[in-house]
Amino acid sequence: MTEAINDWMAGFEARIAELQQKSATLQQNIAASGATATSPDGSVRVTVGPTGALENLQLAPSTTRYPPAELAGIIMRAAAEAQREAAHRVAQAFAPVAEGTDAMRMLQEFLPPPPEHISDAPVDGLAGVDDIDEPPPPPAQPAPPVAPPPRPTRRPSTQDDDDFEQPW
Repeated sequence: MTEAINDWMAGFEARIAELQQKSATLQQNIAASGATATSPDGSVRVTVGPTGALENLQLAPSTTRYPPAELAGIIMRAAAEAQREAAHRVAQAFAPVAEGTDAMRMLQEFLPPPPEHISDAPVDGLAGVDDIDEPPPPPAQPAPPVAPPPRPTRRPSTQDDDDFEQPW
């Protein structure tokens, strides 16, 4: 009986050691699961941590050529790509510990899908680097001049000039 208990205890300790090793590996892999994405023209570089939190943003001097709304779109697309990559890396790190579990299936359901098409063209319709060959839109027609509002007419004073000496 003592031998059976010792065998069970040795197996239990081996299982604990294995779980501790898997846990340490998981922590290291998750810590290294951050990602960096760069815009197609290389002017924007975004780094996020394993949770998707922004850790670094680098803008090349060439980004000054973009209007603010377009630059914001380029940054947001690069950040989304880095966050997508980080999420997939975290799931890969988690897989050896949770493969086949409900937790892993749930995690995989919430992973962002891969992008259909990566482009510098912003969603707001402003020209991006891959839209340069398109002709510019025709200039907008100036609005007709608006007449200024009429000036208020001055009402004649009801005060008498004799009141001029009074201080109020």
